[in-house]
Amino acid sequence: MYEPYGEEKKSFKIKEKITHLKEKIQGKFRNFNMNTENLKFSKITFTLLAFSLLLVFGSITSYVSKTGQVNKLESDNMILQKQNDACNGELNDVKQKLSTCSSNLENMQSDLTKITLNYQTAQADFQACNEEKLTLSSDLNMVNEDLKKTQDKYDKLKDNYDSLIDDYNIVICNYAKNICGSGGMDYYYLDSNEKVVCCLDENTCAKDPDGKDIQKIEC
Repeated sequence: MYEPYGEEKKSFKIKEKITHLKEKIQGKFRNFNMNTENLKFSKITFTLLAFSLLLVFGSITSYVSKTGQVNKLESDNMILQKQNDACNGELNDVKQKLSTCSSNLENMQSDLTKITLNYQTAQADFQACNEEKLTLSSDLNMVNEDLKKTQDKYDKLKDNYDSLIDDYNIVICNYAKNICGSGGMDYYYLDSNEKVVCCLDENTCAKDPDGKDIQKIEC
């Protein structure tokens, strides 16, 4: 595993201290072997030895602690990097979906604009048709009124015509009765000149009826 530059310096210092302490202890023991009878450890020697041991073990503990912290930081950094990569992937996916939604929204907005224009055009046409319908409805009412008046006039004229026809037929019948009845003939018809022609019966007439309607005198 890669170790930081600062930690590497500390490692060299600790090794130097351990080597130095080792040489010092070995020197003490050599002196002890040479002067076994007169050598006595002083308080300063024990204090120096204890302090050196504390310094060495403290440095080792600090090194181990720092190394553990570095390992933990590297592990946490790796986890965070993976989480960051995952977040970036999700972000790209969301951006892609957002782009698609934006494109669809623009298309829908364009369609909505077209539909709105078509609706406005249809609304204008409907209003124009409705106005024309009202005008035509008014004209139709007027025509219906004129038709009713004309129908009333026609009915009156028809009644007058029917009445005149009845009067005319009565006059013709009375005329035929006077002309034909005096001669013993009970039938008649009108020729092309609207003249009365007497008939003895439906088959015997003074002149060929030539398809004319032969009527009996009943007035």
